[in-house]
Amino acid sequence: MRDDPIQDAELRRLCERANAYAFIPPIEPTTRVGGKKRCKMATKVKLARGKEFVFARAKGFGGEIKYPWDEWFSGDLLLLERSEGPENSKGTVIEGQETTKRDYGVPRDAMPPKIKTAARRRYKIVQISRRDADGAPLDHEGLIIKARDMTADERIEEDLLRAEEREAAKAKKAGAGALHVDGSTQAVA
Repeated sequence: MRDDPIQDAELRRLCERANAYAFIPPIEPTTRVGGKKRCKMATKVKLARGKEFVFARAKGFGGEIKYPWDEWFSGDLLLLERSEGPENSKGTVIEGQETTKRDYGVPRDAMPPKIKTAARRRYKIVQISRRDADGAPLDHEGLIIKARDMTADERIEEDLLRAEEREAAKAKKAGAGALHVDGSTQAVA
């Protein structure tokens, strides 16, 4: 509290007025599982007789997959070209009447990381080139790609890398680093 008793009393009155109108949520139903209390049990889903629930695969924001990854990662040598037209502030081509739609609309420098990430999720290795067979730059900010399946050893290495990334994300989320006086952090072993 403060040194001034008048300000102290005013602060106390303000807190009492604010707390008088505060919402206190009702106590949620609890259950005991393994000797521990758990809040709000999962509810069983009831379906009409003869109906079966079908899990749909999640898709992009617009309800459709943005790029045909499986088609692109078939193993064929493919030329991907950037759409042409007006761009937004991030350099992505805006779809409209004056847009020439091609394979992708993001800036060419942004596409290789997207391709490599999508390939990695599907256990594929992708080679990407910005030049044709003669070494000349491709038209329409194009990219030539060729994908192949990961070998058994590469898959094991990929699984280990994914496990490390998950652990790092958990540690980051949990704040596993100890904060020092100088502001640096050190991992806790």
